[in-house]
Amino acid sequence: MQSDVRCDWPGCTDVATTRVHGRTVCCLHMVDALREIVKKGPNGPLDNEGRPSDSQWLNSIGRLIAATAIERGEGGGLTPAKISDRGYDFQISPPYVRFSIERHPAGFVNEQHWAFNLDTDEFCCESEKTLRSDLGTDENGRVCCPDCGSVELVITPGEVRCQECPFGRLHEHSLQ
Repeated sequence: MQSDVRCDWPGCTDVATTRVHGRTVCCLHMVDALREIVKKGPNGPLDNEGRPSDSQWLNSIGRLIAATAIERGEGGGLTPAKISDRGYDFQISPPYVRFSIERHPAGFVNEQHWAFNLDTDEFCCESEKTLRSDLGTDENGRVCCPDCGSVELVITPGEVRCQECPFGRLHEHSLQ
């Protein structure tokens, strides 16, 4: 961004450092500009998967969550691209934006339900369930080791490792 371009935010005379959908703003007002777009809600209806057809709004909610919650280390590995590309079942009822997303750690697929508070920037996973797994589950539905049956697994986005036996599996993206 050119150093002589000023922030478009009312009353601000700082140098603009970024653009938010055609608007030049300084770093202090980027979050405000994104929040303004998200609070207005998406233009157009949600599709049959509960995804807004408004790509500008989807981009803005992902960037807003990244600039606030993910910047603080919250979000469990979510990125703006994952939110805008794979999020579905959006429920927009201010101050909350809720959505679901499928996550694919090594060996199974989880569905997570997230909530973002537009007033406080609180971002949390409200629930998570395993949709599919080739690891197997115990009688309580917990994912278990296919070798020894233990539920004592260390599960990260890129790896599943049993604490009771030598079993371990890497996510295919971790192999590259």
